[in-house]
Amino acid sequence: MLKRVHQLTKDLVKIGFERDEELFSKYHIQNGSENECIEHTYHRIQDLKEETHCFYEIIYNDKAIGFCCFDDNLLYSFGINVDYRSGDVLSEWISNLDSLFIGKYAIYMVTFYKKNTRAKDFFIKNGFYAMPYEEIPKEYGEIELLIKKL
Repeated sequence: MLKRVHQLTKDLVKIGFERDEELFSKYHIQNGSENECIEHTYHRIQDLKEETHCFYEIIYNDKAIGFCCFDDNLLYSFGINVDYRSGDVLSEWISNLDSLFIGKYAIYMVTFYKKNTRAKDFFIKNGFYAMPYEEIPKEYGEIELLIKKL
């Protein structure tokens, strides 16, 4: 279900975000049109990109349905197409994430913008919990950090 790719493409971000009207109007850090949110996310990821970052295509039934981006044990960006957000697909995705880190780390973390309560609720439901963290510079927006013990 997770396939490592050399770089994240704008097309992959589009697959993960397309038709997610709630994301565009409510949860994205820069609310706007679908194209504006895709562009913003893609360029923010490119700005953060370093040698340690890993990009994955999320695949279901041999079809790309989204993306996720990591820096070591931190999941810092992700998107799964709205047509594939059923319990089975999401459970399999979380299980695949766990498998990436078991044996390498005692924990892994996910970060997202604080206003994305939908993501927070999903990750808490799947075994993550809130963890205090140092103040993050305001230019990055208000960030939420959750942690999961393995």
